[in-house]
Amino acid sequence: MGLALFGSDNGEDNGLEEYEEIVWLVKKAEGGTIYHAAVEFATPDYDGTYEDGTYIIVSSVTIGAPFYDGCMVADNANFNPLATSDDGSCAEAYSIGCMDEASVNYAGVGANPTHNDAENLNNVFGQNQSINLSTGDLSPSGVAANFSDDSYCQTQVDGCMDPMAINYDPLATQNTIDCDWSLNGMELYDVDENGNILATDYNFGAVAPENENDGILGSDFDNANILFQDGSLDPDAHVIANLASVMEWIDADEIADSLELDSTITWWDAAYTHNDTTWRNRYNDTLDAVAIWFEADETADSLELDSTIKWWERHYFVNDSTWSADFDTMEVYKDSVIRVTNDSLDYHRAPIEIDLHTQWNTIAYYLQHESSVILQFENQFGTELNVANNINIVKNNEGKFYWPDFAYDGLGMLVPGQGYQVRVKDSSDGKSDFIFEHSIDADAYRTLNPTVPQWAIDMPVDVHPNDVRSLIRVVNMLGQEVNPAEQFKGEVLLYMYNDGTVEKKMVQ
Repeated sequence: MGLALFGSDNGEDNGLEEYEEIVWLVKKAEGGTIYHAAVEFATPDYDGTYEDGTYIIVSSVTIGAPFYDGCMVADNANFNPLATSDDGSCAEAYSIGCMDEASVNYAGVGANPTHNDAENLNNVFGQNQSINLSTGDLSPSGVAANFSDDSYCQTQVDGCMDPMAINYDPLATQNTIDCDWSLNGMELYDVDENGNILATDYNFGAVAPENENDGILGSDFDNANILFQDGSLDPDAHVIANLASVMEWIDADEIADSLELDSTITWWDAAYTHNDTTWRNRYNDTLDAVAIWFEADETADSLELDSTIKWWERHYFVNDSTWSADFDTMEVYKDSVIRVTNDSLDYHRAPIEIDLHTQWNTIAYYLQHESSVILQFENQFGTELNVANNINIVKNNEGKFYWPDFAYDGLGMLVPGQGYQVRVKDSSDGKSDFIFEHSIDADAYRTLNPTVPQWAIDMPVDVHPNDVRSLIRVVNMLGQEVNPAEQFKGEVLLYMYNDGTVEKKMVQ
C-alpha cells in the first residue's frame, strides 16, 4: 500500500521539515497498543529522513517495544521509567537538603549561613543532593534545596559548652549561657598558714583554738635562762629545790597540755560533725541534681528517639509507597515486554503454509536448521508410499534430486535459505497446507534403498550401428590410405575403426 508524507508549509508546524527523521510506529488493531517499529528500505542510499518529492520503497517493518511519551530524565519528579519518547514534560530536578529556616545549615533559596558552627558555612549548597529515581544513586546537586529532608538539618542550641561546668549542655552548638563552676553549690574555703579553716569562711560559729603551749620546748634545754627569767628556777637555791620547781612546772604544763588537748579534741569533734552533715547534705544535693539532669537528658533522648522513629516510619512509608507504585509500573512494563516477546516468538515460530499444486512448484526451505528431505515429505503425506503417489521429484539448483518412485535420495538434507523445485504428479491433488516441521532436525535421518523397476529391466535394448565395431581405413605413417596386401613386409600401418579407436600393426 502507498503512504503519503507531507512537508510543512512555510512558517507553520503542520508537516515534516526537510531532512527531519521519520519516526515509525505501529498500532495493533487488537487492544490499540502502539509499538516502536524498525523499518528497512529497499531504496538504495536512503537514510530515513524526509525529502520533498522523494519516493521510497519499504522492504520490511519489525515491531519493537511499546511506545510511551513522558519525562525520561531520571532525577526529575515526574520521571516516567516506561517512557521511550521524551515529551518535554520534565520539571525541575530534585535537590534534597535542609529547608528548615530555623536550622543552622538552612540550604534553600536565599540561604546565607553565618554561624561559625554551620556545616555549610563555606559551601552553602554543598550538602544538597540529587537522586536518580531509576537507580536510587545520590549525587551532589550544587543548587538550592527544593525537596526537604529533616535529616539534613543542623539544629542550633544555645547553652554552656564546658563539660566541667554544672550547667554543661552536650547538645549546645554555641556558648550563649554563663557557665557555673560552683560544683552544685559548694563554697570555696580559705585556710590559714597552718591549714586551719578560718571561722569567717567556714561559718561554724566558733573560732578554732589557738596553740597556747607554754611547756618545755626543745630550745628550752639549750637556753636555761628562760627558766630562770620566768622564776621557775632560782640560781641561789639548792639543786634539789630547783628540781622540785621543775617538776611542779612540768606537772602544771602537763595539766595545761591535757586541757588544751581536750579542748582541741572537743572542737574538732564538733567541727567534724558539722562538716560531715554539711558535706552529706551537699553530696545528696549533688546526687539529686545529677539524677534530675539524667532524667531530663533521658526524657530528651526519648523524645528525640520517638521523633526519629516517627520520621523514619514516615520516610519508609513514603518510600515504600513510591517504590510500590514504581514496582507496579515495572510489573506492567514487564508484562507488556513478555507479551510482546511472546507475540514475536509466536509470529516467528508459526509455520509458513505452502500451496503445492499439480505439476511444477518452486518453494523455499525457511527453517533455520538442516533436516531430512525424506522425513519432511513423509511427515506431510503420511508414508513413503503416499509421497511416491503424490510427488514425481524434488531437486535443487545443482541438479541433485529426491526420486520417491525409486526410493532414491540424492538430496539428503534440506539447507536453510535454499530453494527447491517440486514436481507434483498430475494424478495428485497436491497439498495446499504443506509446511516444513520445526521439530525434525539434522539428527533425524533415514537412508533409502534405491530400486530399479521391473519395466526398466524388461525394456528391449536397441542396437545402434555404431555399437558394431568396423574398420574404416588403413593408413601408413604419412597418413596415406593404403592396401595392407600391397605394402612391403615390416611396414607399420595404422588401422582406424568406427568407434574412434586406432590399432598399430606391422605388415607380416
